[in-house]
Amino acid sequence: MPLAFWLLRLAIRLLGLVSPALAGRWVYRLWFQPLRYSEPKREKEWRRTSQPLDVAHRGQRLAVDSSEECS
Repeated sequence: MPLAFWLLRLAIRLLGLVSPALAGRWVYRLWFQPLRYSEPKREKEWRRTSQPLDVAHRGQRLAVDSSEECS
C-alpha cells in the first residue's frame, strides 16, 4: 500500500479515537465531495461559442451543447 494511503488511514483511525463524529465528517467529505478544479481556458472558450441543442434519447430530452467543430 502506498505510504500516503497508509498515513491517511492512520490519521482517520487516530481521529476516530479522539472524535468519531469529526472523523466521520472528514471521511464523508473525502469520499463524497468532488475535487474542484478551475475551468481550463479552452473549455471556457468552447462553452462561450457553443450552442444549446435538445436531443431525444429513449423518449427523454437531453440538453447538450454543440460547437461548430462537431457539426
